[in-house]
Amino acid sequence: CLVHELSANKLYGLKPGFTLVLGANGYLGQNYMLEAVASGLDVVGSHRGEPNRMLLSSGAQLVQCDLGQNIQPLMELRPRRVVLLARPPSQQLDQNLRFSANVKLLLERYATGPWLESIQFVSTQLVYQTQDSNQESMSTHPLGPSEV
Repeated sequence: CLVHELSANKLYGLKPGFTLVLGANGYLGQNYMLEAVASGLDVVGSHRGEPNRMLLSSGAQLVQCDLGQNIQPLMELRPRRVVLLARPPSQQLDQNLRFSANVKLLLERYATGPWLESIQFVSTQLVYQTQDSNQESMSTHPLGPSEV
């Protein structure tokens, strides 16, 4: 895991009370992070790939960590709230199993600590089109219906 805009010592020195956003680089995560940072909330975002430029320029505290791989650095954190927006990088069974096992392990670790208040699972079908579907469908867009 690589830490952006935050030294490892500062990251592990965070006091309980912050919100950890898993999947901060996706559509929902990015918007959540930008709003949280603009509102002055104590928030840390994890992401799998290269960090989004808007997030980096916002001053957001970011940790690059693939939930399908090594989650050890995230295990050391003590968040008050966890917002789970992350998803596996593909629909391959082995990747899904690793991702699911790691997320379960991470959330169990957080749940055993007295600092955790809530875990929020957030997703939407409107953000990600499934690759299995060959049928055209209509979805709701903030600006009106659009073909997917």
